[in-house]
Amino acid sequence: MDQRNIGITFTKEDYADYEDEASWDIITDNFAITRQERRGIYNPYEQSDYYDGNCEGPCGAEWAWGPTSEATTYMRWRDLRWNNDSGYDRHTEMYNMDFTTSLHIIEQDLYFDITWHSWTRSANGGGFSYTRMPVGWIVTSQTSGTVLSGESTDVTALFSAIDEVMGGD
Repeated sequence: MDQRNIGITFTKEDYADYEDEASWDIITDNFAITRQERRGIYNPYEQSDYYDGNCEGPCGAEWAWGPTSEATTYMRWRDLRWNNDSGYDRHTEMYNMDFTTSLHIIEQDLYFDITWHSWTRSANGGGFSYTRMPVGWIVTSQTSGTVLSGESTDVTALFSAIDEVMGGD
């Protein structure tokens, strides 16, 4: 089944073994997200912990506050703490209230909307949960329908090839 357009909810339980791939949200062959019993999230394919690689978040990614469709400025994950419109500057509050951030995996040029559901704070196990939804370059509406045999309808589709023209894959 093609899961590119399906939201996936990931949960790392408190005190789960962060070295076990079952505690990783594996998104691509070289990008995953996990967390130790404290501190922030990181990419275990490139880092041994949050501070490894001086990325202050998952190496190989950049983040923006809000959904991808509204994102303007991408930065390191930790910098979202001081650059958001949630009214909070602590990850505990920011990631326990279903706020959405945009994740850009740089190497594959993939985008996801990440809606945060929970975040365990203060070295109490490192649990967290979110739902990630892939964001493609084709944007569709939330409505759908069926055109019966013998009937017709007009469908408008807008495509942007700017990334392809500007040097995309």
